[in-house]
This record gives sequence, structure tokens and C-alpha cells, in this order.
Amino acid sequence: SFGATGTLIYGVSWLVENLEQWMRLKKLRAQFLFWPVKKIIKDFFEIIAASSLNMITTAPALWWFFGRVSLASILSNALVGPIVPLVMIGGYLFAIVSFVSLQLSGIFVWSLDLLLKYIIGVANFLA
Repeated sequence: SFGATGTLIYGVSWLVENLEQWMRLKKLRAQFLFWPVKKIIKDFFEIIAASSLNMITTAPALWWFFGRVSLASILSNALVGPIVPLVMIGGYLFAIVSFVSLQLSGIFVWSLDLLLKYIIGVANFLA
């Protein structure tokens, strides 16, 4: 975990900065709906870089203790990574709202169900 944390703190930021310079994203001014395309590209590559570099950093320990390393984890982390914070926030809101109104908390349960089915679907597909 020490290596993975160090990779997230130092490696990902370094790689994304160099990638931003290489792709010349600072000059890009286009927008998609309300979001700058530059930010969308940077966030996407940050997710890919984080999962890829953590995979490289932790691969020797995974190989040593478990005897295998899954390359599908890079793709699965990229597909599921942005969804996990939404599930966490939705679960938190569900817990708070359920104390006030069970009917209203059903909205959060329904949305959480969709997000969790997506995560399980990605896991089943890539397993």
C-alpha cells in the first residue's frame, strides 16, 4: 500500500502533467455541453494513469502472494472508478433521508441499484 500511495501522489500527477504538455491541452478551448474538453481528457487519462501505475507498482506483490496478476483490472478501474464516489454519496444520502422519509429514500435506493448493477455488470464481463 505504501508503493501504491506514493504512485498516486507523485507518479500520477507527474505523468498527467507531462501528458498535458505532450498533447498540448492548454491551448484547447473546446467545450462539450458545459464541460471543457481539456478537463474531460485530463480526467480520463488521470483515471487510466492511476489504475495503470498502481497496477505496475503492486504487480510484484500480487504475483508473489497470489501467483497471478490481472490485466483486466486496468480497464475495470477505468470503467468503474468514476462511479464509486457516486455510490458512496448516494449511500450516505440514503442513510440520512431514510431517517426522515422512507418513501423519499426509495429514490436513492433506485439510483444506487442502477449504479451497483453497472459495477457488477462490469465485474462479471471482465471476470
